[in-house]
Amino acid sequence: MGPLRTIARRAAATALPLALATTLAACSGKGEDEPTAADAGAQLQQAVRILYDNQLIRGAPSVTSDAGSDQPCGVGKARRVYAATAPSRGFSDRASAFNYAVNAMRAIGHGWERQSTANSSDTVTSVGVDGHARISVVTSQDGRRYTISGQTDCLPTG
Repeated sequence: MGPLRTIARRAAATALPLALATTLAACSGKGEDEPTAADAGAQLQQAVRILYDNQLIRGAPSVTSDAGSDQPCGVGKARRVYAATAPSRGFSDRASAFNYAVNAMRAIGHGWERQSTANSSDTVTSVGVDGHARISVVTSQDGRRYTISGQTDCLPTG
């Protein structure tokens, strides 16, 4: 057998397993798929709990949507929504309450990144779940209340 045939056979012997491994990796597991609406909603709920546990508010929030159920937004897709209002920690001006909210958003932790608030004096937002969910805290004009809202992207339900 000549040297060129040996090289060609070795190349073919190497290429086939490599092609099979690549094909199997592409077909197996979820890889870089999106989370489900339920998974993203649960992470949104956890972020809200952390905000409350870290004393963003004083007293109990008035929750109108708890991110616990799917809201259809396409075939086989849904989003989860969180909405509440709550008293601040007793602030009587917007600037103090807003600065407190900015610091509280830093405490959400792993997987959540606070967005810039440079052009805002009342809203701070964090993005999490690989960019598939957002949570915002809006400070009232008098600094006495917060509006907390969150939403996932339109994600697969199953």
